[in-house]
Amino acid sequence: MSPRILIVEDDVSNREGLRDFFQEDGYTVETCGDGLQGFRLFRRAPFDIALVDLDLPAVLGVSISGWDFLRILRAYLPDLPVVVLTAEEQTRKMREDAATLRVATVLYKPVSPTRLKSVIDALAFRRRLAG
Repeated sequence: MSPRILIVEDDVSNREGLRDFFQEDGYTVETCGDGLQGFRLFRRAPFDIALVDLDLPAVLGVSISGWDFLRILRAYLPDLPVVVLTAEEQTRKMREDAATLRVATVLYKPVSPTRLKSVIDALAFRRRLAG
């Protein structure tokens, strides 16, 4: 069975590009554009890896940032490997939040497809070994 990736990314072009990129590589991919949809997806089916953009839109007037999404995700799936995508500049606070939420890595946009593939492949390999 192919590894399952959850992609939470508000930009449609990025989301679809990531989906196609990983599906062509044999991954099973589910995508969504906001944190609320992300909650629904990860509660419905198990994932092996999550790829989460930090800049997510408000839903029904409620702001759910990528960090908020990750805090809730951790409550349900404490061991799920997570890769954060962001266009924000790296800060000490971001590094601290990433460490607290046990983020596998933070990648800064624009992301090199080769780098992203290598990170996801390594995480999927580790999950298979641990599984």
